[in-house]
Amino acid sequence: TEQIEDPEEHAWALARVVDALVQADRIDEALDMAERIEDPWKRAQALAEVVGALARVGRIDEALDAVERIEDPEERAEVLAEVVGVLARAGRINEILKIVILTNVPSSRSCTQSAIINELIRKGSSDEAVNMLHTALAEVEGVVRRQDAADYCATLAAACVDAADFLADSADAEPAERDRWLGLARSALARSWLYGASVWDRFDVLLRVAPDLATRLVEERLLADPEPRPGSDPEGPGGGAPSSR
Repeated sequence: TEQIEDPEEHAWALARVVDALVQADRIDEALDMAERIEDPWKRAQALAEVVGALARVGRIDEALDAVERIEDPEERAEVLAEVVGVLARAGRINEILKIVILTNVPSSRSCTQSAIINELIRKGSSDEAVNMLHTALAEVEGVVRRQDAADYCATLAAACVDAADFLADSADAEPAERDRWLGLARSALARSWLYGASVWDRFDVLLRVAPDLATRLVEERLLADPEPRPGSDPEGPGGGAPSSR
């Protein structure tokens, strides 16, 4: 790879080497190679692969150290969620909570807490999952930027829908428990609106938790502008916040 002069091609070549090393279980070499990638996005992708490999073989501390080297907040949040999943399946809840404490980026915290919620649901600890959700929602009040707070709530709402889906497929879960989590999803989604999110931002969640409202919003949008024109308002009726009607 050192003979490749084009920076972009060189980065892609190193990324392919990282992938091959991970597949060959040569994780330490893969980490060293990933850190040599200068392009921030490609380095983040390569580090994400290495972190996943470290977590899967139980090298959690090293995985968390590598996570900190990922500069992009969204990529870091996704990778953290994978590490949390590995920890939760191993029953290492204290380490998961440590990650939450050490993570200051709202997107990372919400993704980490969402992963904890869903792993607790899978373990049958629904009440503990509810407590985690309430803790997470309480923390939203301390988030400085309204957009971050809105995204935080929306991420938690999506986690609640995932929990409801798991319970729906579980033979041991009561229908009321699934409905409970759909209700929690509605509450979290509504909070995101209070922080300024558009009703269209997580329309997939809205469609699951309030299908009648979702259908009405689509109908109103079509009636208001049956043939969208270039430059027209992309939000449609009730764009920035839900209708109070």
